[in-house]
Amino acid sequence: MVRNDLWKFRLIKIYFLITFVIIILLLIKYQIIEFPKYQQEANFYHFKKIIFSPKRGEIYDKKRRVLAYTSPNFDLEIYPQYLDEKKRVSACSLLLKFFPQYSFEQIYQQLMKRYFFYFAKNLDYEIGKILEKEIYQRGLQKVLYLRENLQRRYPYKEIINILGFLNNQKEGVFGIEKKFDQLLKGKEGYEYLQKDAYGNLYSYPNYPKISPVNGEDIYLTIDLGIQKLVYEELKKAIKKESARRGSCIIIDCESLEILAMVDYPEINPNFFYLTPASICESFEPGSIFKLVILTTILNFYEKESFLKERYDLQNGYLQIGKRKIYDAERKKLGIVDFFDIFIYSSNIGVSQLALKIKKEDFYKMVRKLGFGKKVDIGIPNEDAGVIPYFKKKYLPDIDFCNNVFGQGLKTNLLQIALAYLVIAQNGYLVKPILIKKIGEQVFKPETVEKVIDEKKVEIIKEILYNVCSKGTGKLAVFSEDIKICGKTGTAQKFDKQTKKYSMVKSTISFIGFFPMEKPKFLIAILIDEPQKSKFASDGVCPIFRNIAYKLLCIRNGISDFRNEINRIN
Repeated sequence: MVRNDLWKFRLIKIYFLITFVIIILLLIKYQIIEFPKYQQEANFYHFKKIIFSPKRGEIYDKKRRVLAYTSPNFDLEIYPQYLDEKKRVSACSLLLKFFPQYSFEQIYQQLMKRYFFYFAKNLDYEIGKILEKEIYQRGLQKVLYLRENLQRRYPYKEIINILGFLNNQKEGVFGIEKKFDQLLKGKEGYEYLQKDAYGNLYSYPNYPKISPVNGEDIYLTIDLGIQKLVYEELKKAIKKESARRGSCIIIDCESLEILAMVDYPEINPNFFYLTPASICESFEPGSIFKLVILTTILNFYEKESFLKERYDLQNGYLQIGKRKIYDAERKKLGIVDFFDIFIYSSNIGVSQLALKIKKEDFYKMVRKLGFGKKVDIGIPNEDAGVIPYFKKKYLPDIDFCNNVFGQGLKTNLLQIALAYLVIAQNGYLVKPILIKKIGEQVFKPETVEKVIDEKKVEIIKEILYNVCSKGTGKLAVFSEDIKICGKTGTAQKFDKQTKKYSMVKSTISFIGFFPMEKPKFLIAILIDEPQKSKFASDGVCPIFRNIAYKLLCIRNGISDFRNEINRIN
């Protein structure tokens, strides 16, 4: 009997011990492991977190004109399930008053829907406030609800290629809005309010309250007036040429600020990441790349031997292995000197020069001038270009010669513009600025390195001046008193389907700076796939001439230049 009682006692003891362990484990589970979960549920019923949105930073041009800003507006939501016949008629008459483009019958039919819908979006803020007042006066606040939003606005389409825009999630898609999204958006603030048993909210001093931090304002070096001027010139040219697109960059040679960066069309609708095209799309530059071999020869070799020599271009072609190199339209330029090779943009001539130098020296200069790497001026998705030699370290002679006159490699428009800026800056490679200021942080241009001696720069300037005074760039000149230095470029486009260079599709370009003695402006222009003009001399030089003349008028305080432009045209 005693033994049975002892057994029962032990069983009860084990039972209570197991129960105790289970209770402890449950306490650990609910009080420690799952504590955050239940705390979150409790907070949901007892607290409400109110988010305070910061004001997104604004973007300005160099003269403090607003290019991008945020303003409030309303979306009008309708909840027809709360309508009876009397309220439906009242709502119809109210909506008809503010939206006269609809008839009473149309609005009435809309209000017959059973579920929530948007009646209007992006309603003007001032109109929305008046409508809101009348909604409350008629007792329709459960049916008609105005939801306040913040909308990003861009008043000037001419600069949207640089700015980018925001998507539905209020995130930058491309351009400045994407690159500096975190700085522009700021930081959200918040406040916790306590709920009572009836769901009413009350502030409580012990609960945290954090104020929002507004986004930083950004100031660009772009001059909106010049941007709009260039946009109109480019638009006119693209339509005249029935071209795919066009780009133009203007740099102030004294302040090293980018004054304009224009694309037309302003956005690539299929590939936003390729905007702005002047930085995010690379192209085969053609003859504007001949500056590189000119700089290479003057920098690395005894220039006198090249300058004194005469070059035979009488055949109209140069045989390299099984392939031939021709000049444009298979011209036969005859016997020419070193200057004339560049003045008349001879592919045969620069190929002869290429075969006299080391390939390593040429590509060393390509690298020194900044090709093959990103410039990084504050625009995302920049295309660094393609220089095949940097990867292969070997190219056959025919491919090397092609590279010398800008075929078989790629660059973006800004990179090639900066190569010419080296000459305008007396031999120094510089990094201009597009972003002038972010918040209190000020940005300045950089001098990267000295590329070529000043005396040799003078020779290059003389050649580029002769290109415009008597060579392929004659139509770029707008005044006999102002010496322009520049170079034309015409390049066939590679057809991926036929795997050959197209006889129809091409890019034409011109890069120039002026005045020759003390450059003030550098202008780089590209037209992609023109249908009318075959060469840059006809298709791009007149655009340069008009823009350059207007720039000088602006610099000199002349606002009415229409008659003068008509005269020089």
